[in-house]
Amino acid sequence: IVKMLAHETSEGRRASAEFLATMNDFEDAEAAAPELIKRLADEHPTVCAAASMALGHMGRPTVVAAIADLVALLSHSAWGTRLAAVELIGHLGDSMPVLAARELSRRLMDDDADVRHATAVALDRLGEQSLAAA
Repeated sequence: IVKMLAHETSEGRRASAEFLATMNDFEDAEAAAPELIKRLADEHPTVCAAASMALGHMGRPTVVAAIADLVALLSHSAWGTRLAAVELIGHLGDSMPVLAARELSRRLMDDDADVRHATAVALDRLGEQSLAAA
């Protein structure tokens, strides 16, 4: 199913991500995470949304393992991709690496109001001690 994330049609990519989001005990979650993160930058918003949902269901360890890829998406040209990355990083809370918090704080000046708001929420989840380290 992970291979379907690179399907030539947006419907195939979306369906694959949606299916992964419904799986409770996906053994290859870490292998799927980098492919799902690539789909956050997909040209079709429905694919981005499905990939974000799947990553959110995979849990913190999987997202933390792919943090470098998510941090790279914080400066993507598409606001929807930046928003998805901010929200996923924000769900890490106090598990968020300091590097991610530092990069995330730069999104407080994003051109898009939704991205700025999601960034404030994500940073609020960190708490004062984590922010001081950033």
